Amino acid sequence: MRDLSQSRILQRSDQFIDEAYRFARRLPASERFGLRPQIERAAVSVALNVSEGLGRGTDGDLERMLRIAAGSAAEVETLAKLCLRLHRMDPMAAEALLAETEVIRKMLNRFVQTVRATRTRRSSQSPIANCDNRGRCPWRDGVSPPGRDCGLLDSRLPRRAHESR
Repeated sequence: MRDLSQSRILQRSDQFIDEAYRFARRLPASERFGLRPQIERAAVSVALNVSEGLGRGTDGDLERMLRIAAGSAAEVETLAKLCLRLHRMDPMAAEALLAETEVIRKMLNRFVQTVRATRTRRSSQSPIANCDNRGRCPWRDGVSPPGRDCGLLDSRLPRRAHESR
């Protein structure tokens, strides 16, 4: 489990939430139950998914939750642009939110790349190795189709289940 208080991305996502709420408050009263809560929920979802990913035990879970958080940030961006178009708002009203969205999405993408690189490095050092993409599999006699992974790395199948594939 990772220390949440030290996470720069969580600190930045708090700023993102504040900016999203500021923007949502500028929307007309007709959006009280429409776009406004949707923007607020999507912004909060970024922080919640990052913290959930950091709180989970595996890098795979972390990567998945970071991708979901990036999707929520993209949702906020789309909603902000939609609000500008539908309500003919001043583009300056959304400038801070759109800038913050870009920053948080870049941070999330870099974090995903880091986690993926760590996972790749660990899996290549793992005693449970996957096929070497030339058809040789360390877990069975015989040959996998060239260029195809036997799937062992992802599924972590027990040896006897793997041999029956």
